[in-house]
Amino acid sequence: MKKIAHVELPVKLESLRVSVYFIRVLLETLDLPEDIVMALEVAAEEVISNVIEHSGLTEEDFFELDVWNRAGAIEVVIREKGVPVSLDEELERVFDKTAEDFVENPEEKGLGFYILNRLVDEVEFHYEARRGKVIKLVKRLPYDSILSEKRREYDFEVDFSLLKSGFLGPDDALLISQCIWHVYGYSYLWDVVYYPQKLAKYIESGDIIPYGYWYELEGEKRLVAHCALENPGDWFTDVEIGMAVVVKNVRKKGLLKVMTDKLIEFAKNKLRKKAVFVQAVANHPVSQRVALKNGFVPTAFLLSFLPAGMNFDGSGLNKRGAVVVFYKVFERDKKVLFVPFKYADFVEGIYKSLKLEINIIYPELSWDEAKVASEVKTLWREDQKSGYVFIKRAGFDLVRILEERIRSFKAKGAASCYVDVCLEDEKTASFVDWLLLDGFTVAGILPEHIEGEDYLRMQWIDKDNSETKEFELVDEVSGLVKYVLSEVGF
Repeated sequence: MKKIAHVELPVKLESLRVSVYFIRVLLETLDLPEDIVMALEVAAEEVISNVIEHSGLTEEDFFELDVWNRAGAIEVVIREKGVPVSLDEELERVFDKTAEDFVENPEEKGLGFYILNRLVDEVEFHYEARRGKVIKLVKRLPYDSILSEKRREYDFEVDFSLLKSGFLGPDDALLISQCIWHVYGYSYLWDVVYYPQKLAKYIESGDIIPYGYWYELEGEKRLVAHCALENPGDWFTDVEIGMAVVVKNVRKKGLLKVMTDKLIEFAKNKLRKKAVFVQAVANHPVSQRVALKNGFVPTAFLLSFLPAGMNFDGSGLNKRGAVVVFYKVFERDKKVLFVPFKYADFVEGIYKSLKLEINIIYPELSWDEAKVASEVKTLWREDQKSGYVFIKRAGFDLVRILEERIRSFKAKGAASCYVDVCLEDEKTASFVDWLLLDGFTVAGILPEHIEGEDYLRMQWIDKDNSETKEFELVDEVSGLVKYVLSEVGF
C-alpha cells in the first residue's frame, strides 16, 4: 500500500471545494475510470461536508485528507478531531433502505449515508485515541479475471532435476492464479487470487511475497507449487505463510517444506518479524503435518473461518469450516502476561508447547477504570463474511465501540467475529470477562501479534451454519480443539 497524497485543510466551507477538486485531479493522474473517480469524489464530498457542518470544529481547526493506492483499490481517508459520534449506527440504520424509501418519505434521515454506502465498496469508521475520528472510503478497482485466461493443464510428467525455484514477481501473477485454480477451482477463500492484475499489485507493493517451483514445458513456464508471505504491514509483528498449493503430480517430494523454510528465513531476516504463523484447514491433515514438521506449534482453533463449499481436490465443505493456527516464534525474553483465571491453565499449556517463558498474573484492575480513549482497529472481510477487532488498549469508550462494530458486522451478514485482546496490559486483559458475557468464547493465543505484544483471540460464530464435528485432525492438535469446542458448548 502506498500513500500518494496527504493534505491538511481548515474546517471551513472553502475547503470542501478545494478537497473535492484535489481528489479529482489526483485520481485522474492515475488514469482511473471516470466512474471510480466520480464515486470517490462524491463520497468524499459527503463526508467532508459533514465534518465542516456537524463536527463542532471551528475554522481555526484542521482536518486531514489522505489518498492511498493499495493493491486493487483506492482509499480516501479523512481524519478529524470533532465531537464524538456514532457513524456505525447511521450506516447500519440505512443498510436495508432503498431509494424509494427516501422518495416516499422526504423527511427520512440518512440519505447521505445511504448514498455513501452505494458509492463505495467499504466504509470504515473508527477512533484512534487522541488522533481523533477516522473515516475510510474504499473503492475497489476493476480488473480482468482469470476467467478470461486460458486454463492450463497439469497432466504432464515432471522431470524433477529440471525444476526451478525462487521468489516470484508481479509478472508471475497469472501463473499463481492458475496454479491455485487447479487445486481449489473457484472456491479459494481470498478471491484476489482469481484476478491476476490485482494480484500483481499486491506482489508489487510487498503485501504478498510469493515463492514457488516451476517447470519449463514446450517453451512455457508452468508453476507447480506455490507459497507466500501475506504481509499486513508494520503494525503486525507476525506474518502469515499462506496461499500454499502443490499440484498432484509433484506432491510428497518435500516442496512445501522447502518453500516454508525459505519464507521463514525471509520473514525473520528481511522483514524483521517476530513470529510467523500458518492456518491449516481442519479437514486437511496433510497441511497440519507439514506445519508440525516445520516446527510450528498449534495455538488457536478458529471456527466458522472458511466459507461453505471451499474445495480441496473435489471434496468441498458442507458448512463453514475451521482452521488450526500454528505459530513459530523467534527468540525472545520472558514476558509478564495478564490472563483471566478461567484461562490460566489453557494459556500456560500453549506457552509450554511454544517453549516460551511467561509469568501469569490475574488481572485486578478493570478496563472500565481507564481514563483514556481505547486504541482499537477493525477489519471486515467480505469474502470471508468475518469481522475482526484488534484491542491494543482498553479505554472508557470500549464497550460502545465494540457494540457498534459487532452490530455493523452482523448487519453485513457476519458468520463469525474475532476479537483480539492484548494480554500485556492489565486493564485490557480484563475485558475478556465482558466478551464472555456477550457470547464470545476463547479461540487461542496469538503471540507477538501486534507491535510485539501477545494477544488472546476470542470468537463468536453462527453455530447453525458452522461445522463443529466433521474434522480430520492430527493427534497433536486434538487437545487444543477439544478445549475450544467445549468452551463453545460442543
